Amino acid sequence: MPDPSRLIGFLAESIVQTVREPLLVLDEGLRVVTANQAFYQAFEVTPQHTEDTLIYELGNRQWDIPELRRLLEELLPAHRELRDYGVQHDFPRIGVRTMLLNARQLVRQPGEPPLILLAIEDITARKKAEGELIDAKGLYEVTLHSIGDAVITTDPEGIIRYLNPVAEKLTGWGVEESQGQPVHTVFQIIREETLEPVSDIVAQCVNARGITHCNRNILISRSGQMYAIRDSAAPIRGADGKLLGVVVVFSDVTESRRLAKKMAHQASHDPLTGLVNRREFERRLQRTLDTARTEAVEHTLCYLDLDQFKVINDTCGHAAGDELLCELARLLHNKVRKRDTLARLGGDEFGVLMERCRPGEGFRVANALRDAVEGFRFGWEDKSFRIGVSIGMAPITSVTESVAHVLSQADAACYAAKEQGRNRIRVYDSGTLARATVIEGRMG
Repeated sequence: MPDPSRLIGFLAESIVQTVREPLLVLDEGLRVVTANQAFYQAFEVTPQHTEDTLIYELGNRQWDIPELRRLLEELLPAHRELRDYGVQHDFPRIGVRTMLLNARQLVRQPGEPPLILLAIEDITARKKAEGELIDAKGLYEVTLHSIGDAVITTDPEGIIRYLNPVAEKLTGWGVEESQGQPVHTVFQIIREETLEPVSDIVAQCVNARGITHCNRNILISRSGQMYAIRDSAAPIRGADGKLLGVVVVFSDVTESRRLAKKMAHQASHDPLTGLVNRREFERRLQRTLDTARTEAVEHTLCYLDLDQFKVINDTCGHAAGDELLCELARLLHNKVRKRDTLARLGGDEFGVLMERCRPGEGFRVANALRDAVEGFRFGWEDKSFRIGVSIGMAPITSVTESVAHVLSQADAACYAAKEQGRNRIRVYDSGTLARATVIEGRMG
């Protein structure tokens, strides 16, 4: 029957040799009893120069590490264990290495002094990779800090990982308090046109499997302030194509959008009265002409020319004329329907586009406009003036030829109203001027 103690020793020796990490077995004097092949290979030493040698003298004293000496000398008397002790040392043959050391006593047969098992894990490569990762993360954060756009990064489920300073400013959330929050809690956006909440932008990006863009959203900050933004979301994928998260990038375009709206308004409105100008009026007229052809609906166009305007301009000056135009613009605007377009076409001429309005209803609106102007009194300094308005009407139907043609018809009807004595309404019908005038609000 084999000796149990020799069998245990053989098994221990086999285990030491098969372990992949470097191992040393030391006696109580800290001399090497044995080492495994992993140790010899890792530190480029031979068994002849290792066994029965003080650990501090191994490989031309390359293991003479003061901290390790102190720890090992304290280990046996105190019956301690050495756990995950990190040490960095410059070895003469293999250079600087970072190691993780673990040591414990090995209890032997009664009466025999204990041994020390020292396990050595070379973590140099791991530390280097961690350092590179930290450097990469630092570069990543510096980059995100320095760009002018706001940036939010999330995990694949839309939980926030990071906000850069611009995103902090616009959302009103700090980076630390936002981490772990669902993105829709911090990044609250609504549609500019409808003011409806936008569904989870991260989920949209994930479902679309690509970059999503939107140029017409409004961000509501934590304090309730609203910003017009342009935003996009893009998936973050690893080298294997696996989804790692989503990056949301957005920028504050409130001022540029305000300026764009102002410029668009200036391009389409009369600077004096604030009414739609001729260019915009003709654009809307073309749109109604298209609907008349495609939907078989009728519209009505009115052309208004003020009577006696030149008298006021010549008597009181252009400042008075401008003030009169502004007051009349407000007066006429209150008399048209909400869906109608009132425009200043130039000088003392106005236009009214009555959408989805047949001639009979259009005539009633035109008569209300004529009565309002007739009842208006314009005061300037110590003078008071009465004016009138001549109105020409033209129907817009599926057979109307063009914008220029219907404007010409309304203008011709307006001219006929002036020729008949002013302050009248004339209707253009089927290429001939119907004999229709307004007397006391009635069509005769």
